[in-house]
Amino acid sequence: MTAADPIEYPQAAPLAERVLAVDGVADLHPGTFGEVALLYPGHRVPGLRLDRSGRLEVHVVADLARATDLRSLSEDVRGAVGGDRPVDVVVADATGTPPATA
Repeated sequence: MTAADPIEYPQAAPLAERVLAVDGVADLHPGTFGEVALLYPGHRVPGLRLDRSGRLEVHVVADLARATDLRSLSEDVRGAVGGDRPVDVVVADATGTPPATA
């Protein structure tokens, strides 16, 4: 697979499930008007987008009650995606209350 290769639906759906399983990810974010999605005949995978160079954008909603910090969350998301494709993680929204610090 090269960076410019498309992601087929049989790979995209499980990839989204792996990202959703990351501790600290509340959801995938589809963008304001649903513009962040991989589109397939009869299916769409919101929260994932390929740019023209083949970089994968992963737009997430962070759960601040579970995420230790956003940098670690981004690294965990990149690890869940795997592969050799460049990945940009966008924290598009957040939910939850961060734990109180002493």
